[in-house]
Amino acid sequence: MKKRLLSILLTLCMVLTLLPTAALAAGTTNIYGDFTVTFDGAEPTYDSNTLTLGSGTYTISGATTAGKIVVTTGATANITLNVVDIDVSGTESACAFDIAGATVNLTLGGTNTLKSGRGAAGLRVPTGASLTI
Repeated sequence: MKKRLLSILLTLCMVLTLLPTAALAAGTTNIYGDFTVTFDGAEPTYDSNTLTLGSGTYTISGATTAGKIVVTTGATANITLNVVDIDVSGTESACAFDIAGATVNLTLGGTNTLKSGRGAAGLRVPTGASLTI
């Protein structure tokens, strides 16, 4: 009986190792404009080419020449940029990623590019905001 139970347990372990890790990941994945976002916490919104994040954990990927990312004032967010390419350099004063007055822990996965318009930072962290990379 012990051997049979052990055999069943080992078989279950082997089956679980065959599952893709995405199947085990928590969170919801949605597409917002050119961005694919997996999140736990406040659902992002997308309006006027701006992906707006609140408090929560987010993994973002995608490439755009129009979209921007903004974290709302007062939010606490854990954000992973996973192969993100934002190029809004054709729009005067457009900022690719604006942390506003939020607290953000930023993780970078793969190659990420943030190009902003003339006179704007690629990653804006104003007074009152906090960024840890």
